[in-house]
Amino acid sequence: MTEFRDLIDVCLAEKKVMTGEAQWNKGPRFETEGQQRYLQTLEINGEVCPIKLVIDKYPSPFGLKFSVAFVYQVEVVRVDYGNAVWHVNHHPLPEGVAFGMINGSHIHSWTLNRSLFSSKNFPDALCWAVPIPQNLKGFPNTFRWVCGEHNVECGKEVPDLPNELLI
Repeated sequence: MTEFRDLIDVCLAEKKVMTGEAQWNKGPRFETEGQQRYLQTLEINGEVCPIKLVIDKYPSPFGLKFSVAFVYQVEVVRVDYGNAVWHVNHHPLPEGVAFGMINGSHIHSWTLNRSLFSSKNFPDALCWAVPIPQNLKGFPNTFRWVCGEHNVECGKEVPDLPNELLI
């Protein structure tokens, strides 16, 4: 069944714009991890896109730590950014993915993880990732890159990351 995958393919391929007034709130893991969440609605040709743009920020003694994800019921794409983030790729591997640990910032792309999805089953987690380009430093550059890679026009509209303490 490819209906769900086809929907995500189309939504990610289409030009999107950010719409509405998003703001930072406590994330679902705020109490345990200090997670702060920014949920941004997207539009395609004036219609609300079923995929949302989600930014999560975490306090970290090791420097900046955040993720940027595209979510439709579950994450379909996610960038994990930070000095102390890591991921382990396991077999069976999609083409172009190395086995083992990635230390540092990486992207769980739709292309790599698409096969995990069906219309009835969504994965508990995105299984495969590759490092992001090494020249991406900081939130604004990483955010613009993720948006550009997924056809989201952001221009100067880069959200400010919140302080470590919310409200």
